[in-house]
Amino acid sequence: MDARSLHTDRKDGATGIDGVTAQEYEANLVANLKDLLKRIKSGRYEAPPVRRTYIPKADGSQRPLGIPMHHA
Repeated sequence: MDARSLHTDRKDGATGIDGVTAQEYEANLVANLKDLLKRIKSGRYEAPPVRRTYIPKADGSQRPLGIPMHHA
C-alpha cells in the first residue's frame, strides 16, 4: 500500500475522540494498518465514533463538525 494514499488529514488537526493525534497513530502505522485489515477481514471491524462539535457562523447559526478518531 502506498503511504501517500493515506494522507487524508491535517497533521496539526485536533485529536480524535480517543485522544490519539495523527503523529501518534503514524508512529505505529504499519501495526495499526495490519490490525485494521485483520479486523475488517474477520468481520470484527466497527466504524469509529465521531466527536461532534459546532462552529459558530456569522449569521448566528452553527455548523456541525465531525472529528473522527484514528483506528486503534
